[in-house]
Amino acid sequence: IWIIAGTVFADWIAGMIKHLMEKTFSWKENGKGLLIKISMIVIGGYLGESLPHFLGGENIVSNGLIMALRLSIFMYPAASCWGNMSVITKGVFPPTGLMNRIKSFNENLNIKDLTDGKQS
Repeated sequence: IWIIAGTVFADWIAGMIKHLMEKTFSWKENGKGLLIKISMIVIGGYLGESLPHFLGGENIVSNGLIMALRLSIFMYPAASCWGNMSVITKGVFPPTGLMNRIKSFNENLNIKDLTDGKQS
């Protein structure tokens, strides 16, 4: 929970900096966006952690789904934060290659898109 909370906080700060730089900052939109993001993470986390109860306890199927959902829940604010950081640094950080891998992962949930292509 602390890692996800820290990731949301980092995304919130980077998002404010980005919108201040672009002169599009609004407290109303900022609060609305933060509320939506936190709500979706809490709801997604609750639903994901509930899976083992309906899939007959811990097994390979439920463990795989939970791992994918936990990664997705982390990647939601993390990818947003990295995108904000890319705008703030004018594309210098994070590197374009990493941003492309993140975008590809978000499209197809293939873990190989985040690695060197070899599943560990």
